[in-house]
Amino acid sequence: MNQIAVILSGLHYKPKHNSFFFTKDIDFRLHETNIKEKIFNYFGKDKKINTFIATNDSPILDELKKTYDPVKLITTDKPRNPKLCMALKSAIDYRDENKIEYDMVVFTRFDIMYNITFNENNIKKDKLNIISVLEYDAVICDNFYAFPGKFLDKFYEIYMNAHELGRKYCSIVQHGLRYIFEQTFPVNYVLNERRGVGGLSSYKINFIENKKSNGKQLIDNFEKKNLCHYNIGKNSYVFNGNDGIMYFSKTVKDKCPGAWFGYRLKEAGKYEMSFEIMTECKMKRAFNVGIKLHNPSIVYDDFMKDIKCGEWSNIKIELDVKNNNDLLIFIVDGYDGYYFARFKNIMIKKI
Repeated sequence: MNQIAVILSGLHYKPKHNSFFFTKDIDFRLHETNIKEKIFNYFGKDKKINTFIATNDSPILDELKKTYDPVKLITTDKPRNPKLCMALKSAIDYRDENKIEYDMVVFTRFDIMYNITFNENNIKKDKLNIISVLEYDAVICDNFYAFPGKFLDKFYEIYMNAHELGRKYCSIVQHGLRYIFEQTFPVNYVLNERRGVGGLSSYKINFIENKKSNGKQLIDNFEKKNLCHYNIGKNSYVFNGNDGIMYFSKTVKDKCPGAWFGYRLKEAGKYEMSFEIMTECKMKRAFNVGIKLHNPSIVYDDFMKDIKCGEWSNIKIELDVKNNNDLLIFIVDGYDGYYFARFKNIMIKKI
């Protein structure tokens, strides 16, 4: 009988897990029916399924074993990428020890809910299948992979070296593996929407859904300093990484309204704004591109000449806020194309 390997890694159960600067509950049992239907039933049809798991220890570990019946289960407190590498290595070892070959290898995480139905039209079984490029050309989704068994060793090698191969393009290194994957394998994008993970229609992740606190997308500011909240526009996506970096993207290619994020300033007066920015997108003066105040409307854009593409640039701007409760935003409405930037150490102080 033909065989496949299903790889599950990450956290399977952890109440009140502090992730991305807010608290979430992780429980694989909320997602097991969906994963069984979307992954196991399609990829494992008429095949022997060998499941390999690397995850944390928990009081419901026996339930996890009963649900997925793994060939190998590894418990570890290491981060997500090392967990995935451990699970991949256990699949390689099992293959070699038992002198078998896998038709396909499929990876997913425990806290995902697939909206997409996998089928022969969107899955190419002779290619490395990835859900989508994200909001920036070099960045890809890393929550699902499916590929022929003959790719397994090379895929494992790339992931073992993800820190070196991916960090040039993204500090969340596994997101930055697009180009090395495309150089190594034929690649198929299952539903290529070119937007941030939270905006993908193909699946939803527990922490992404919990992060959207209300219809205005008012979210606690990750700096937790003198800025209470930030707001984001309708054509923007903001993601706060564990590394303290804010990832911002304009999710529409054409010039559009709503490509911004910013802060409400309660009091009028003189302010100094400082931040570090890294982007590959060259910023040019254009309507509604820069740092903007609204009452009255003024755009500060001189700082754009100090941004060096591909490296962190330190920016300081003096602001003259004329009225209370003004909205201060970083805006790229007038930027022609997708826009992606990273920010850190954002500070706004009255002087």
